Amino acid sequence: MSQNPVLPLVVLLFAIIVTAAIVGLFTASRRSGFAYNRVERLFSPAERSFLGVLEQILGTQYRVFGKIRLADIIQTPKGLSDSSRTGAFNRICARHVDFAVCDPRTFEIIGVIELDDSSHGRESRRKRDRFVDEALTAAGLPFVRIAAQRSYVPAEIREKISALFRKA
Repeated sequence: MSQNPVLPLVVLLFAIIVTAAIVGLFTASRRSGFAYNRVERLFSPAERSFLGVLEQILGTQYRVFGKIRLADIIQTPKGLSDSSRTGAFNRICARHVDFAVCDPRTFEIIGVIELDDSSHGRESRRKRDRFVDEALTAAGLPFVRIAAQRSYVPAEIREKISALFRKA
C-alpha cells in the first residue's frame, strides 16, 4: 500500500495552526482585562485653545484644572441613607466638568467653567448639562457656560467669567 507523501505535511500544518490558535486565544484572554489604548492629548483643540486664553486672563492669581470629576468637587450631603448616598454618588462619579478655577494657595474651588461645543445641542447632552447645572447649584458652586469658538477675545471671556469671582 503506498502512502500519500502530502498527508504528513497536511497533519503537521494542521497541528501548527491549531497550536497557534490556542496560544493566540490564551494571550488575547490574558490581555483583554487591560485592553486600553493611550489617549494622545488631554484636551481637544477647542479645550486647549480656551485653556490658553483662560491662563492668559487669570495669570498666577488662580489655578485652572481641567477634566475634573464632578465627584471631586461636590459631595453627597450628610444624613442620607446608604442607598440614597450611593445613588447620589453614582450620578456624579462618572461625570466631569471642563475646568475648575481654584485659589492657588488653598486650592479652594472658586468656580467651574463648562465649554459647550456643538455636541451640547443633542438632547442627551442637554439632559446631562441640566443635571450638572442643578448639582453645582445645589452644592453652591458657581459655574458659567461658554460657547466653544474658533478663537476667543480675552476681554469677552474675562467679562463672562467675572461672575464666578463675584460669587466666590
